[in-house]
Amino acid sequence: MMSAKIRVLYVDDEPDLLKISKIYLERDGTFTIDALTSAGEALTRLNTEHYDAIISDYQMPDMDGITFLKLLKASGNKTPFIIFTGRGREEVAIEALNSGADFYLQKGGDPKSQFAELSHKIKIAVERKRGRDASKQDESRLLALVTFYQMTSAPLKELMSFAIEKAGEITASSIGYLAFVSDDETLLTMYAWSAQSMKECNIDKKPIQYPLASTGLWGEAVRQRRPVITNDYAAPSPLKKGHPEGHVPIIRHMNIPVFDGTHIVMVAGVGNKTSDYNERDVQELSLMMSGLWNVVKQRKSEEGLQQVNNRINMLNDITRHNVINTLTGLLGMIAMAQDPSSRPELDSLLQNMKKLTENVHEQIEFTRDFQSIGVKEPRWQSVGEMVRCATEPFSGSGVSIFNDITGFEVYADPLLEKVFYNLIENAVRNGEHVTTIRFSKNLSDTGFSIIYEDNGAGIPADMKENIFKPGIGKHTDIGLFLVQEILSITGITIKETGEPGKGARFEMTVPKGAWRMRKEDGV
Repeated sequence: MMSAKIRVLYVDDEPDLLKISKIYLERDGTFTIDALTSAGEALTRLNTEHYDAIISDYQMPDMDGITFLKLLKASGNKTPFIIFTGRGREEVAIEALNSGADFYLQKGGDPKSQFAELSHKIKIAVERKRGRDASKQDESRLLALVTFYQMTSAPLKELMSFAIEKAGEITASSIGYLAFVSDDETLLTMYAWSAQSMKECNIDKKPIQYPLASTGLWGEAVRQRRPVITNDYAAPSPLKKGHPEGHVPIIRHMNIPVFDGTHIVMVAGVGNKTSDYNERDVQELSLMMSGLWNVVKQRKSEEGLQQVNNRINMLNDITRHNVINTLTGLLGMIAMAQDPSSRPELDSLLQNMKKLTENVHEQIEFTRDFQSIGVKEPRWQSVGEMVRCATEPFSGSGVSIFNDITGFEVYADPLLEKVFYNLIENAVRNGEHVTTIRFSKNLSDTGFSIIYEDNGAGIPADMKENIFKPGIGKHTDIGLFLVQEILSITGITIKETGEPGKGARFEMTVPKGAWRMRKEDGV
C-alpha cells in the first residue's frame, strides 16, 4: 500500500490537456503531477529529477513518445512509462509495448472514466516497479550476507569496504560510510567510506574519530537510537552542524544504528539516492548491517581468543624465565648464608635475598597488569591528570617531577596511568642519578606527542631498540615492555630519543583522532 505521493511527469504538447489532466489526477491527493510540453524538456528534467512514473503523448512536434521512451530505456532509466495518446493505430500500440511501455491508453470518451483508468494504470505500473525493486533489494541483501560469511577470514577493512558498497547498492545510494561506536556511546570511529565518497571528498585530512557531541545530523541515529531519514538535506535544521569545505555534497541522507542487545555498536549511513529514502530502505539496510555485525562480532571473538592465547603464552615465557632466574639466585644465596664461613657477609646476603624476593613480587604484579591490557574499552583520559596521579607515589623519592601538560585528552587503554608510573619508576631504579623528571607536550602540524625527560644516565645507543623487550635492562625490567603494550592498544607509539649520558627522553606519538583539546580548560 502506497503512503507517499506518487510523483508523475506528464509530457504532452497540448497545454490545456495538461492542465485538465493535472486537476483530475491530483484531486484525491495520490499524485503530484509535473507537466511539460516537449520530450526534449522532459529528458533534461530527468537528468536531475526522479519520478515514480512518466505519461507521454505519442505524436508531438519535436520528438514522438516512442522515441522518447526508447531514449530513456537506452540510458538505463527504468521509470514506469505509459503512452497516453489520441492515436489508436494498432501498430503504434505494439511498438510502444515492445519498446518497454508499461501501458498504452487511448484518449477520448468520458473524462471521468478516462482519468480513473489512467490513475489505475499508473498505480499498477508503480506497484509493479516497487515490487521488482523490493525483490532486487532482497536478493542483493541475501547475496551480501552470504558473502559476509565467506569473508570471515578476510581483513576487516576489506569486509567493511565491501559492506558499504553493498549498502549503497541496495539503497540506490551513491555515497556511504560505516562507523564503530564506543562502549559508552560517546565516540564514533569512522572505518569505511564508499568508493564514490572517497572520490568526491576533497578534504585532505579526514578525521577518523568523532566525539558524538560534536556530530550533527549523522550522529542523530545514536542520540535518538533509531533510523533517521533526511530527504531534503538543504532544508534548515537545528540538528545540522554543517560540514567542512571539500566535503561530499549531500542531497539526501539516511543512517541507522546497529544494536547488539541494547548497546549501539555501529552506525551505517548512505546518501544521495535520486529519490526519497523510505521505510523499505531502512528495513533492508538494517537487516544487512545486523548480519554484518554478527560476522564482525564472531571475528572479534575469534581474534580475542587468539590474542588471549598469545598473551598467555608470552606471559608464561616471561614469567618462567624471570622467576627461574630470580629463584636460582635466591637459592644460591641461601646456600651461601648456610655456610659458616659466610657469617661476616650475612647482612649483605640477606639484603640481596630481600631484593630478589621483591623481584618475584614485581613479577606477580606484572602478570596482573599484563592480563588487564585491552580487557576494558579504551576511553578519553586527561593526560595531565593521569601524570599527576602517577607521580603521587614518588612524592618522597627525592626526585622533582614537573607536569607541564594541561588541556589535552587522549583515547587510550584505562591503564594509561600505569604508563607514566612505569616511566618514572624505571628512571628512579635505573637512572643512577636522576633528580628531575619532566612531562611536556609537543603539538605541531604532524600531530600530538607526550614527552618524558629526565636528567639521569640516559639509554646507551646500542640498547635503544631493545629496551621495550621484556628482560632487557640493568635489572631485567619489564616495565617498559608493559608501557609499550598499553600504548599500542590505541595505536600510540613510543621511542627513546634521549642523548646517552644526558638523560632519557621518551616520545609518545598519538595518532590522529586519538587526541583532543579539552574545551572546559579554555584551549
